[in-house]
Amino acid sequence: MKEVKNSQPILLQTKKKTGLIITIVVISLIVIALLITIIILLIPKGSGDDSSEEITQKDTAAKYDDKYDKIRKADLARFVSNATDYQTNNNGKTPWYNGATDSKFVALYVDQNCRARTPDEADTSCGSEFRDPEDGVPYHFVFEKVLADPETATFEADHGIRVYTNAKCGKNNGSLTTSTTVRNFALLYRLGDGTYACADNN
Repeated sequence: MKEVKNSQPILLQTKKKTGLIITIVVISLIVIALLITIIILLIPKGSGDDSSEEITQKDTAAKYDDKYDKIRKADLARFVSNATDYQTNNNGKTPWYNGATDSKFVALYVDQNCRARTPDEADTSCGSEFRDPEDGVPYHFVFEKVLADPETATFEADHGIRVYTNAKCGKNNGSLTTSTTVRNFALLYRLGDGTYACADNN
C-alpha cells in the first residue's frame, strides 16, 4: 500500500506567498497614492500666467472691495432716509430744491460733526457718518440735474454722490428713469468694483 503524503506544508507555502503578494500590492498602492497627493499639492493652482500668489491677492482684493461696497450701499440708503426726514420738515422739498445742496442738510441731518458749509464741497470736519469707509475721505453731494430723460451714469470715482431729482433708479446698473415729481430723487455712487450703487425715495 502506498503511503499518502501530507499536503498541508504545500498549502501553507501557497497561502504565505499569496499573503506576501497582497501585502506588496497594498503597500505599492499606498506609495503611489502618496506620490500623487504630493504632486497635486506642488502644482500651482489656477491657469494661464497667473501664479497662485497673484490669484490669492486678487481674491483678497475682491473681498475687501465687497466689504467696503456693502458699507457704501448702506450709507447711500441712509442718506436717502436723511433726505426724506429733511423733506418732512421742509414741506416736501428735497435738500436740492434750488439746484444745489442745502448747506445745512449734511450738518443737521447726516453728520452733526460737519460744519455748515458751501454746498457740494467736501467738508474735512465731518465724522465717520459722512466718509468713505475705505480711505476715510469725506463724501460730498453733486447735484446733476432734474432728470428729463432716462440716463445711465458714466462718472468716475471721486467720493461724489450724484443727485438727480424727478428720478428713480432703473433696472440696469447705473441707470435712471424719470419719476412723476421733482420731490422724487435718486442718489448714485461709484463703487470700488466699478459698478454704481443707486438709492431713491420712490
